Amino acid sequence: MNGDAPASPPPSSVEFADLTRVTVFFGLAVATGMLFTVWYAATFNGMKFGGVVMWALALFASGAGVGFLFGIPKVLQGDRPAAPSPAPPPAPGGPAPADSGPMTSLAYHQRVNTNLEEISDWLTKIIVGVSLIQLKSVPDYVRRLADLIGASLVGPQPDRGFGVSLVLFYTTAGFLYGYLSTRLYIQGALARAERGIEQESLRAEQELRSQSGKAVRQVEEALQRQVPPQGAPAPAAAPGVVDDALRRMADEYLNVHIEDWGPRVRRKDELAAEMGAHVINHQISRATLAEETNEGLLLALATAAHTAPEREDTDRLINAARRVSRLHVQYRFILAFTRLLDHGYVTPGQRSAIRNILNTFETRADDSLRQAIAGLRRQLG
Repeated sequence: MNGDAPASPPPSSVEFADLTRVTVFFGLAVATGMLFTVWYAATFNGMKFGGVVMWALALFASGAGVGFLFGIPKVLQGDRPAAPSPAPPPAPGGPAPADSGPMTSLAYHQRVNTNLEEISDWLTKIIVGVSLIQLKSVPDYVRRLADLIGASLVGPQPDRGFGVSLVLFYTTAGFLYGYLSTRLYIQGALARAERGIEQESLRAEQELRSQSGKAVRQVEEALQRQVPPQGAPAPAAAPGVVDDALRRMADEYLNVHIEDWGPRVRRKDELAAEMGAHVINHQISRATLAEETNEGLLLALATAAHTAPEREDTDRLINAARRVSRLHVQYRFILAFTRLLDHGYVTPGQRSAIRNILNTFETRADDSLRQAIAGLRRQLG
């Protein structure tokens, strides 16, 4: 290919460049210090310098741990403005859904867990506060620690100067390395992980909304096909009665056993659209459907609630969800909950119940259902 763009360094080399310099610098400094430490210890104890080496490593690790606590970045989190809620589509042949009015609820999104940041904040404040209060005592504490380190080298007569040099050098080097490596690399790694989680969750929500719109269009097409000749109104079922036609469609749905996954799901989607349209056109009692144990009828309830949502549908679906085990039906429940959230028909208490339902659904979920669960969780917040 002619006209190639100028080569740029790989992202990984740029990302690790500063960290590499810092690591090399402190690595050489600590290695040099360790050589002097071993040489000095060997002049007193011969080859028995392991205790002093362990003290040096412990001091360096302690300093690095404190540097890490001081270097942890803060994550700023705020509520996003809520997007305008789409108006529910009118159901052909059935009553128009009630207008939900303007949406005033907060935007739903996944938040980053900041427990480590909070612990870091508490510990750094405690460390700084105690250090300032005990500032006059710090030299005495350093001398005591130096005496303890020196005593491990020469016995009962501590070598205080050697101990103090170990404390100051290794704790300072460890603190600076821990702080700089946290700021140069760990901070970026945490940010990349958080952005990855957020982007994955956003993609799952977008896919769920796309599938929701597709399902609504399928039901609307089924509604058009089921409109009686010459525009005559569809007969309503007797109160509390689920008619035989809907039961036949539910049984047909439960008996779909196509081997290939794609055709099987397409056929189930077609039957779901027909059943949802039938519930809406014939004004079949959703409260009665919510009490059924037949998962085909529960699917019909979820599809109707998804296409023409009513405020009472949230409780109906929550109560019916414990009787749902088929993955395709669970997926339709998630679509319905998504639609109900968009219309503001879900209260804070109902959100908690839906989260519990999602936890149950997730135990046997396949990849498609798991992605839908992630999208709905993002909406729930």
